[in-house]
Amino acid sequence: RDWSLPKWVATVASPRRPMTFGETLASWLDPWPWLWVEIPRRVSLQSKRLACVYFIFVVAVVAYLMTDFITTEAWTAKMPITHGTVTAWREAPANLSSRLGQHCTQPELYDNQFSGGWIYRPRSCRLLTGSSAFRKQGNWLHFPTYLEETYSWIHTNCTNATKQACFDMSPPEDVSASVERTWEVLHDSSCKCSLKDSFFAQNPEDEVLVIIHEYFLPQQGLYLPFFGLPEWGSVLTILRRADGSRCAVGGKSSWTEDEASTGIAASLGDWMSCANADLDADPTAMSKGNNLAKHLRTMGFSLKFDLEYMSTGAHSEDHDGVVCYITVSVYVQWNSNVEVQRLSLPNLNSDVVEHQMYMYGVTPTWGFKGSFRYVSHTPFMAWIVQAAVLFALPATLMRYIVEFAVGQPSAIYRRETCRPFDIYDHLRKTQARMLISHATYHQISREGPLDMERLYSYLEDLYQTQMKAGIVDNEDLDLLWKATLTGFDSDRSGKVSLQEFVAAAALIDDLHIEDIVHFMDKDRKVSFLERFLDSTRHQMKVKGSSIVPMRSVDVEKETAEATGGASSAASAAG
Repeated sequence: RDWSLPKWVATVASPRRPMTFGETLASWLDPWPWLWVEIPRRVSLQSKRLACVYFIFVVAVVAYLMTDFITTEAWTAKMPITHGTVTAWREAPANLSSRLGQHCTQPELYDNQFSGGWIYRPRSCRLLTGSSAFRKQGNWLHFPTYLEETYSWIHTNCTNATKQACFDMSPPEDVSASVERTWEVLHDSSCKCSLKDSFFAQNPEDEVLVIIHEYFLPQQGLYLPFFGLPEWGSVLTILRRADGSRCAVGGKSSWTEDEASTGIAASLGDWMSCANADLDADPTAMSKGNNLAKHLRTMGFSLKFDLEYMSTGAHSEDHDGVVCYITVSVYVQWNSNVEVQRLSLPNLNSDVVEHQMYMYGVTPTWGFKGSFRYVSHTPFMAWIVQAAVLFALPATLMRYIVEFAVGQPSAIYRRETCRPFDIYDHLRKTQARMLISHATYHQISREGPLDMERLYSYLEDLYQTQMKAGIVDNEDLDLLWKATLTGFDSDRSGKVSLQEFVAAAALIDDLHIEDIVHFMDKDRKVSFLERFLDSTRHQMKVKGSSIVPMRSVDVEKETAEATGGASSAASAAG
């Protein structure tokens, strides 16, 4: 087709010029009818009071979103640290202390009766050195503070002489003179001689605990950025108390990665001081549990090390890398460990000799947590989606307020915001507007055909006020005319026909003339769902049952005229 303008309007139209990139793109996409954008229709209610309420809702949502964006750092992804390892071991104190605390000079002050069968009655102290000062299995470590050592001889020859020998027997060298002796006849006619020595470790606070730690990054569930994970840098270790203040052990409260790689060493007493505790502290002041001892030294406890790893951006330290905060705390509980050895000693003709060491003490435990942060598009997009949903909340709230909470005006607003649509009713409305367009066309084309020249003159009259005010100039008018020409003269005949005028005027209607013709076609095949779900045909049948079709009226009129003419002819012949 030739889309150029007719020659007789060349003086009105703008001169031909090369097409811009936007125009070229638009002409290339124009034949694609499936390209469109759907935007919901909005109703603007001109009520200042409702507008104020809506404005308050919008401000509240914006304030919440901005606060949430800053506090959650929506541009960063957070990688939780839940696993790690700690390698711990014991080192001997540099100098063995010979001091004797109250638990050694007055051990009877530490007596405690848990129940009838569990009585704690320390009577001495021992200086534990070497392997006797700790117990270790794998990564489990135990420092005994209160011990009950029992030697037992089980005899099958139970006589008074054997019993007397039990009470007269000299205790082993490391057993104190306050040893408790018992004789017990067992159920199988054997007898048992026991020597029990309850004592404290002399200075367990001086034992040195050394730790090396490391963290593990999770391998799943990460929001990976396009450019990959960053380099986390070296680890700075900081020891602090539960209140967040730093705690020094061995004169230091922080260690670089190189320093920590060989182990962070401190005495057990220094580690406990960071938890604001010592072995003679009262457990009842730290826990609400029942049946607790009078001193931590008697019952033992778990020394909890919480390791929290934070990447750059998550911590406030002057370190470009990872910071590990170690917080030490005391978890009050009866913490015991038992060792049993069976020996064969040629003494008192015994069949079995048993050595049991029941120990209460300190066991280090480990907990891992942390958060690594890095810039990622995924959480930011999630925040955008959340913001889009929340931005729609004020409009949703205002809709229900406007439609149901304002009283009588709500009924009026509801009719405007929720306009009912019925094909049967819109069919009548559309045809009425088409008849108006039909009459208008005959009115404006009375003096001649509605061609391009007359259409252009009508546009000049329509925009005369804007042209005088300088809002619309000749170039703007040319663009308006081209748009009007495209809408009216669809067949490019140079004239606007009645059908083209009516079709252009009906563009604002929900029903077009093609829809009406196709819907009313009696030869059209109607689907089952249309026949079952759409009631328009039933409405037309019920409401139009009393109306006589015009075709029947015309036939009756023609028959009457023919009958009347025949009667007149017969009368004339008579």
